Amino acid sequence: MSAEFKKNILFVLPGPPFPVRDSGISMRYGPVVEHFSQTCHVDLVQIVHKWSEPMSDRYAGYFHDYATIDRRDWRRSFLKKVYGHLRPALYPRPPRCIYDPDARIVAEKLRNIINGKRYSVCVYATIDCFDGCVNVLREHCDRVVLDAIDGAYSHISKIIGDSYLGMRSKKLVRDWEVRLARLADAVTYISASDAASLYEAGGHNANVNLRIIPNGLYDKDFESHVAKIDGINPSVPVIGYLGNMGYTPNIIALEYLQELLPLVKAEVPNVKLLVIGKDPSGVIREKFSGEDVYVTGYVDSIWPYVNRVNLFVFPLKVGGGQQNKVLDVMLARKPIVLTSVANSGIGATTECHLLQRDTDVEIVSAIIALLKDADRARDLGESGHQFVLHKYGWPVIFNELEKVYFG
Repeated sequence: MSAEFKKNILFVLPGPPFPVRDSGISMRYGPVVEHFSQTCHVDLVQIVHKWSEPMSDRYAGYFHDYATIDRRDWRRSFLKKVYGHLRPALYPRPPRCIYDPDARIVAEKLRNIINGKRYSVCVYATIDCFDGCVNVLREHCDRVVLDAIDGAYSHISKIIGDSYLGMRSKKLVRDWEVRLARLADAVTYISASDAASLYEAGGHNANVNLRIIPNGLYDKDFESHVAKIDGINPSVPVIGYLGNMGYTPNIIALEYLQELLPLVKAEVPNVKLLVIGKDPSGVIREKFSGEDVYVTGYVDSIWPYVNRVNLFVFPLKVGGGQQNKVLDVMLARKPIVLTSVANSGIGATTECHLLQRDTDVEIVSAIIALLKDADRARDLGESGHQFVLHKYGWPVIFNELEKVYFG
């Protein structure tokens, strides 16, 4: 370890933290690593899955040591596959949907990587293999922080129904997630709704040091130039939707918004809808693109397109948690109309920072009102901007992380 730093941090991540905004992990951990590498000795172990890639060497300068546990080509024997199916039936029961039969192998490889080192804290940013690795981490770290991010239980609850088997599966996931949380010195989630498993188990009374640490924003991220979009006259009003269009809740929300658009056009005939987001399939482009709807697909920078929009609408019906797209739009000083689902993980105040509406009539009326009242729209946008800087600015979040990491 370097003698120039008094504190040593080990990050164990399922994906590379750079480049920032490349993925959910890099959006959350790129700024964190960049910040703490200035004052701490920082090492990284990346557990590479089929869906992730090792970090580019160009970013290795942020770390004193960087290693990977590459699982992309692992093959399990027949007996291990059988055990992997039987293990969820044993006590304590790891749910089949999140059980990882390779946890012990990952733990042993982790032990070999950090052998002989000592850390002030390990930040383990996934529940994958945590039960297998936590004892190894205890041997080398004064403190272990589990970042469950958006939570397995929260995610499973959105996609599993309320049948008997569905409810049983959700209970198994919840109980297992609570058990993992109790193995750590502290557990963090992006939002309170993401930490539903712990709150249902009694929150802070569940023998867990629970902290809500949202993703942050830099004011310097914002770019002020405006895109020129073929087919949209610079003078016409534009409603916007921002999000990953490969994500089902976004597709459902956009379908709903498209249904409401004719009602808006009855009062504002020349209004257009601009959909900004990566990964729209050919079907999505064909379904949503039209005379009044424009789909950008992937763009190098969202800001020129965000700046072209007069008003953003996020009528999410499912999803919840921290909606980074909403925070981005608030950073850009854009007025917003959204549902309570979209606001559930953000905590903005309706009528002050944005307009929260849940019925068809309420949403359409709010859109029309803001398109016709530029002063009200501007005031909402400015209030929302100040809200995200004070609650979600990275400097604020870094202070909270200092407390979590070092006690």
